[in-house]
Amino acid sequence: MKKLLLIILFIQISVPAIFAQDDYIPFVKEGKSWVFPVEFIHMFSHDMTCTISGDTIIETTEYKKVFAKGVRTSETIGDIIIVPGESISNTEDDEVYFGAIREDDKKVYFIPAGRTDLFLLYDFGMAIGESRCVKIYNMGGKYDIGAGIRMTFHDDYDGAWYDGIKDFTYKLESVKVIDICNVKRRCYSFSGDISFIWIEGIGNSQGFPYSYNISMPSIYISQKSGLSCIENGVRIYGLDDYLHLNDSDISENDKLPRYGAYDFKLDGICYKIISEEEVSVSYEDLYDNYYSGGLEIPEEINYDGTLYKVTSIGDGAFYFCDVDSVSLPKSIRDIGCFAFAFCRKLKSLVIPRNIESFGKRCFEGCLLSRIEIEDLEQWLKVCFPTVMNFESMLIPYDLYFNNKILTHIQIPSGIKDIPDGAFEGCKSILSVDIPNSVKSIGKKAFYLCNIIEVSIGCGLEEIEHTALNWERLNKVTINTTEPPVVKNPYTYSINATLYVPSGCGERYRKADFWKNFLNIVEMEGTGIEEVNMNHGSGESLYDLQGRRLRSTPQRGVYIRNGKKYVVK
Repeated sequence: MKKLLLIILFIQISVPAIFAQDDYIPFVKEGKSWVFPVEFIHMFSHDMTCTISGDTIIETTEYKKVFAKGVRTSETIGDIIIVPGESISNTEDDEVYFGAIREDDKKVYFIPAGRTDLFLLYDFGMAIGESRCVKIYNMGGKYDIGAGIRMTFHDDYDGAWYDGIKDFTYKLESVKVIDICNVKRRCYSFSGDISFIWIEGIGNSQGFPYSYNISMPSIYISQKSGLSCIENGVRIYGLDDYLHLNDSDISENDKLPRYGAYDFKLDGICYKIISEEEVSVSYEDLYDNYYSGGLEIPEEINYDGTLYKVTSIGDGAFYFCDVDSVSLPKSIRDIGCFAFAFCRKLKSLVIPRNIESFGKRCFEGCLLSRIEIEDLEQWLKVCFPTVMNFESMLIPYDLYFNNKILTHIQIPSGIKDIPDGAFEGCKSILSVDIPNSVKSIGKKAFYLCNIIEVSIGCGLEEIEHTALNWERLNKVTINTTEPPVVKNPYTYSINATLYVPSGCGERYRKADFWKNFLNIVEMEGTGIEEVNMNHGSGESLYDLQGRRLRSTPQRGVYIRNGKKYVVK
């Protein structure tokens, strides 16, 4: 299935215009520029820049010219093709004429290079409740969306393909005033077949060449650090504004102030006092965070005669920094919201053993390829955010423990719950053993891992459907006689072989979700169907994978003296 993004390549510029209200902020202005990501599937490919520069006249009407840098032809762009007009052929580093734009009565019009069609990109004078319709043309697997843009789509997209022309309807739901870079601007929210946001004087919140969009995953845009709009040399909109505007998981209380987030600076590091004995690492200017190179955070600092322990990396502490290494002390318990967001040079990080919580999007947009933990059991007690930041990285990482890469994980006995996102994105993990003590497995606990084999003990009661990538698995062994509840399941075929206790095959074949397995096999016994176990016996007990158990289990199928035993 293919998820369709509807993109209309705007190029938004400023020309003399007549505005109905004195406080309206015009869109088109000489020298104004936008930086935005071009390729979405290949996340970190390249940025494109469009700049308004100079005047032109087309059929007696005055326009502003738009020039672009970073445009590629359809032969070189990749999975998503953006071609602003048939006549453009250039390399990524060339600056080319991109089109002409003008603004009149809050309406922004654009003529793409190489075409004569006039397209309405924005109408900032729309009334709440007003609806519009935009057409998409299917042309042999490519889509002409009306502004000279053609594109093809990656196979991973979800959505329906169609032939001919399809109409998409959108309606203006609300207009509210928001503060962006200390300027009040109107924010237009649309819904319908396509949902998106326009910002007065800036354009679409998800990227300035995109007038409309259909189901475009915001996470793709959020990976691009270049996203910005610049006017008179000053940034008037950026990636952080986009994240705060579009992320429903980030409340007003979570949004980061630009200044004043620290109490003092010592040895080049900003600190915020959080108690009489503790401080957190902070920042000076969120939009101009100066940390770079390698940093070693001390465990304790002495300031103005007071000894403080450094216990957290505060919200936004290294936001958009050029740090390439950060050494965290064992005293760190919390890593805050956006703490390492968009540290593009940071490739590895050692998580201290005393870590207790991660804030929302703390690793958003990082390129971390290696994460090392010092205590596996403590890691499983960490409070992960509902939207785990390893998911937001999209770049899979290798997990290390005691300086060794983890390809197999043995969850420690005694752990009752595996939290949401605990190992999400860890590509090094190939197999996992889950002990009898585990009763629940959370959302995306092992999501985006390369696990092909998993063994689950007899204590599991419920598991989130997204906990595992079921379609990647080759073998699943489960030792509980009652099929665990799978929360939020889907119906589809799973090719992996599911091994279940003897006599339980039919039960699993009828159970929700588990019946999706095409091959369910009952584990062979020893001919002894059931034996009541003497809990006072001192004989060794093993699970069906041959692992010796340290304590007497409550129920399940086991081996003792080479024979199968069932504990009820």
